[in-house]
Amino acid sequence: MAKFASLVEKATSDHLVDPDWAINLEISDLLNSNPL
Repeated sequence: MAKFASLVEKATSDHLVDPDWAINLEISDLLNSNPL
C-alpha cells in the first residue's frame, strides 16, 4: 500500500506540468492486480 500512496503522491504533485502517464498507468496496473 505504501507504493500505491507514493505513486498517487507523485501523480498529483503540483510540480507536474503535464500528466505523467507512466505513473498513471502504473497506478491503474496496481489497482487492477490488487483491488482495494
